[in-house]
Amino acid sequence: MTDNLRDRIRRAICEAEGFMWNEELLEPDEYGEVADAVLAILPAPADRAAVLTETERRMLAYALDQAQEHIWSRDGFTDEDQAAVDSLRRLATEATGGER
Repeated sequence: MTDNLRDRIRRAICEAEGFMWNEELLEPDEYGEVADAVLAILPAPADRAAVLTETERRMLAYALDQAQEHIWSRDGFTDEDQAAVDSLRRLATEATGGER
């Protein structure tokens, strides 16, 4: 059996009712209707843009700007330093749903 969310819910329900989870002893879709009911009321997964508030987005942009200034101001910064900031900027852009 695959270990998807529905199956993990089925197992949790079985164990919550005081039974040991044993796939060989269960009906093929035992607890499936209850698992479907649980899945029906779960909220949709949040994306990064939904998680970040407007204030958090501004703070993230500020922190990345400060990191960039620090890299430019010190001697001996590496390509890895710049790559790290560039990577974080890319993630921030994805989190805001586009270019800033």
